[in-house]
Amino acid sequence: MQLLAHRYGRFDRRHRIGPARWAHHDLLWFHEGMAELRFAGTPPLVLQAPDGILIAPGTAFEGNVIDDAARASICHFVWTADDGPAPMGPWVRCEPAIRPEVQSAIRLALRLAEECPGALPRRERLLRSILDAFAGTDGAVGAGSKADSLLSEPMLADTWAWVADNLARIRTLADVAAYAGLCDSQFRSRHRACYPTSAGVHLRELRLLQGEQLLVGTRSSVADIARAVGYAHPETFTAFFVSRYGRPPRAYRKAFARFA
Repeated sequence: MQLLAHRYGRFDRRHRIGPARWAHHDLLWFHEGMAELRFAGTPPLVLQAPDGILIAPGTAFEGNVIDDAARASICHFVWTADDGPAPMGPWVRCEPAIRPEVQSAIRLALRLAEECPGALPRRERLLRSILDAFAGTDGAVGAGSKADSLLSEPMLADTWAWVADNLARIRTLADVAAYAGLCDSQFRSRHRACYPTSAGVHLRELRLLQGEQLLVGTRSSVADIARAVGYAHPETFTAFFVSRYGRPPRAYRKAFARFA
């Protein structure tokens, strides 16, 4: 594997996506917002953060944001024979059930690209682990994954979608379970059967992901962002954020509020 570039930035109505046709593999990951991608001969593909797509060399595509703007990262790399068979198809989409965890790994990869650009072996190992999440063909999810069981539990997807829109009013996991019409233990059990992390970790990840998006996409204060994602005290939000992203919110905003 040969890493070429890894950048983070913003697409909006003026800065469209493509048209492009790269000679190398590209991992396009949306951290915030929604976008529509168009490939020749296939219906348009809508990606809503956190979500991403692995694009094969020579694949022509273009796209645009939905609503006002979207934040995305772009990783260009060359797949070599030592890496084994390349994923099939012109593009492969990330498995739905593990997208928050993949976004976490991509954030770490971006941090290494910024702080340790010369640490190529470490960065390449991390990229290989990220690419494990793109195991399907033409956007299909690999057989036997937890995403299969998630399809049989639409209640969970609906509940977490509601949670993402109402984080400011959710104090504990009991609030989430009550919305789903279950007791706390029942909700935890059904969540664990479909997702790779516990319900409590998933809720915290949603808070931090939305907090991260507000940090890089708005000028709101850290205290206001903490309240918006459900933390009564900004110190609690800051502590979890540092544990998750490796730096305080203000330092993170300064490092990543830019376009590649």
